[in-house]
Amino acid sequence: MIEVEKKFQPTEEQTRKLTEGALLISKKNVIDIYYDTAKFDFAKKSMWLRNRDGIWELKAYSSYGGTGKSEVADEILDEIEIIKKLGYSTNFISVNQLAEKLIILGKINTERKKYSREGFVIDFDITDFGLNKTDIELLVDDESKIEEANQKIISFAKQFDLIEVDIPTKPAEYLRRMRPESYNEILGNNNEMKNRMK
Repeated sequence: MIEVEKKFQPTEEQTRKLTEGALLISKKNVIDIYYDTAKFDFAKKSMWLRNRDGIWELKAYSSYGGTGKSEVADEILDEIEIIKKLGYSTNFISVNQLAEKLIILGKINTERKKYSREGFVIDFDITDFGLNKTDIELLVDDESKIEEANQKIISFAKQFDLIEVDIPTKPAEYLRRMRPESYNEILGNNNEMKNRMK
């Protein structure tokens, strides 16, 4: 599936209106451990490999030329597909086996409240490194539906006077704040990535 999401930092009043009548799906602490090669080969390609509660996931971000500052990512949960997407031989029988050859890029603890409203998933995140953000997202099964999903999120957000903010992905912001030398090495001269991670 392809995840289309926009980021916001609502006021208390906007949060109240946004959650009023919404379905609370979950409220929990989420611990994500991110992995990469020693040379940051995954992050340099806008791919973030993480383990959450023993489950592996790869988020592979792509350029998006549509409206606003949407993030568009393939969410891959199948371990063989993760290994292929990362460019490794499927001789690795599991991502656990691959992870033995990787480094831990970062460990992020997030207090998350997840809601559902009018077909949208709304995540309120407070991280242990000081990032507070709200994501409104839709999942689509085809690239041709990305712009439509983007417009739907914009229209939904306008109902609550939400203003889109330009915040990097959570692992990128973690690196920017906590490991600036690694963050700078990943960006290098990659202007496209600089735009995505600024």
